[in-house]
Amino acid sequence: MDASAWNEGELNKQVTEAYKCPFDFEQGPLLRVNLFTCSEQDYILLLVIHHIVCDGWSLWLLMDELRVLYQAEMVNRKVFLPYLNRQYTDYLQWQTEKLVSEEERLWGYWREQLAGELPVINLPTFRLRPPVLTYRGASYAFKLTKELTQRLKELARTEEATLYMILLAAFYVLLHRYSGQKDILVGSPTAGRDKTEFAGVVGYFVNPVVLRADIS
Repeated sequence: MDASAWNEGELNKQVTEAYKCPFDFEQGPLLRVNLFTCSEQDYILLLVIHHIVCDGWSLWLLMDELRVLYQAEMVNRKVFLPYLNRQYTDYLQWQTEKLVSEEERLWGYWREQLAGELPVINLPTFRLRPPVLTYRGASYAFKLTKELTQRLKELARTEEATLYMILLAAFYVLLHRYSGQKDILVGSPTAGRDKTEFAGVVGYFVNPVVLRADIS
């Protein structure tokens, strides 16, 4: 799309309209690509992908492949992306077969983990919890220092755990100290790529799960 005659305001407007355009689930596509040509040296590449066909891992794969192809094109060099012997349909078939063969074991695990009354976290906020979930809120981003990160990684190795497990444990303790509760539920996404053969496949693999901890 020729954007060479647009000012910054018009460019922002066109880009915003392009990514806000609703998806058509019946006709598609669920992945849209727009290239805005601002000048011979200045371009904006806009990729809009619905979450139903792409997760965070897949987005990283797409960005990495684009990087490889772009760098090769810049120096007029041929490049071949790794061949994939698995597709997303293979993953769906594997999941279906797993649910059929291990249905009782899987259901049994989650019935045990989520048995009894499920606790609701009561944080000491100055506002009451609304009767209906609204998703209105805010987030606070921060970075751990390099030294602290290294110490946490060393602790993880000592405890034969992952860095994620260490950070999750710290989060549980934080929630316990604020709420005084010992039974705490935390929702967390999992990659869903239990088999390494699906590591390079683009699709929606992520699986949100409920993790229950007893802080006693």
